[in-house]
Amino acid sequence: MSRNLPPFQLDGELGMHLSRLGAPVSSKKGTLLFRRGDSPNGAYLLMRGEVKLSAGEGTAELRRSCQPGCLLGLPATVKNQSYSLTAECLADCECVRVSHEGLIALLGANKELCLQVVEILANEVGELRSRLPEKASSAATGMPFPIGGTLQVETDNN
Repeated sequence: MSRNLPPFQLDGELGMHLSRLGAPVSSKKGTLLFRRGDSPNGAYLLMRGEVKLSAGEGTAELRRSCQPGCLLGLPATVKNQSYSLTAECLADCECVRVSHEGLIALLGANKELCLQVVEILANEVGELRSRLPEKASSAATGMPFPIGGTLQVETDNN
């Protein structure tokens, strides 16, 4: 099933289903689609424009530029918990916003689409882990991440 898509990127079938299910949203350059810590109002399928995803500040900030075909806010929408990233439009954008209820109903009715979403989430986790410094990605237990622990990334803010 692996399609080797970049993180957040959808294949055509899932994108087609989501674009029919959601509500169109037009946003101007500089608009925040969502902010880290906010309650989710849905996942955004980027149809046109460019969006920057970011988390944190300073040298430890994670950043990614997203192009059309990316699905933003997916983890928060699936879990129905606050966004872990901030999404800012770098250009005028056209998106389709899909609610938690709509997404869960679609995934419950279509096993193949559900597996595609699992793959998207797995790609996102893998990509984020690959960006961590080697020191932060190995715990004293020898596990890639401590079970039940907190992952810390040290920064050089001198």
